[in-house]
Amino acid sequence: MRIPDTTLQLLRAIYRGQREGYLTLTAIHPSKRLPTPSRHIAITDKTTVHQALADLMTANAQGWGAYFSVALRQQPLDRWKRGGQSDLLTLPALFADLDGDLSTSFQRIQAAGIAGMPGPSAMVGSGRGLHLYWLIAPTADFHTANLVLAGLAQLLGGDVTTAANALRLPGSRNTKSEVNRPCQLLWLAEQRRYTLADFDSYKAEPPPQVHAASSTRWRAPPTLSDELNPALVEAVVDVLLRDYAGSIQKNGWIGSLCPCGHARDQPGRHFGFSPRHGAARCFGRHGQILLKELCTLIGVDPARYGGLYRKPI
Repeated sequence: MRIPDTTLQLLRAIYRGQREGYLTLTAIHPSKRLPTPSRHIAITDKTTVHQALADLMTANAQGWGAYFSVALRQQPLDRWKRGGQSDLLTLPALFADLDGDLSTSFQRIQAAGIAGMPGPSAMVGSGRGLHLYWLIAPTADFHTANLVLAGLAQLLGGDVTTAANALRLPGSRNTKSEVNRPCQLLWLAEQRRYTLADFDSYKAEPPPQVHAASSTRWRAPPTLSDELNPALVEAVVDVLLRDYAGSIQKNGWIGSLCPCGHARDQPGRHFGFSPRHGAARCFGRHGQILLKELCTLIGVDPARYGGLYRKPI
């Protein structure tokens, strides 16, 4: 299938000059009930990148949502692993995901610009909102980048994102049944390029860390369900504590940012994970999230830890 010119224009602007790293392309079914496959292609392999984009557009025409992860990965990952923060190599652009009423979003963008916010390098109509991009000198300071992304989301009323997140690919269609509209590049100002330091004043305040010090790793409790793999549960908790501003609650749950993304999210406000039961609960629109689904969302590969369940003795 033909790749729209606007798709290539944005990707070329974001990844200009990149000589290493892997571009992650993901197909997500709107039902969220089917496995989520990803491909990780060397950014320098233009032939394979073009073929993977064409394949993703074909899947999009069949009803799958088409996404790309802005940050490049360090290495090609498993087909069923999108990758978390520990898998990232470099982030070449900051971004914001604004859902809802367009007039309200434009008003917030205009007000932020008048107040001094750097002008976005690109704007994409996602089909039910806006995606903004700020091209930056590639950075590996993902901790600072996450604080800036959270600050931009607060300022603009968008969903909280992290450097590891994926966004809908411009040139595809938003295939959610209630939307079914094109996701399209509205404008691109490639000359607007910044550094991460240009956004220092937009960093969100880091959440208070009330969990144990990082040198003391969380361990699965003896009360863990007999069937669950404790090594996998420990890995999931570690990622939630490290990459999603998580903390251990008095009831044993992990309260963190929701991996699904929410407007004006705070750790524990929308999301909790029960290590004992191996299931998460989004108190917003996503409901219960099973361990396998959570692993996909945060980039943890169960096979790396021996699978979802304990091995029979």
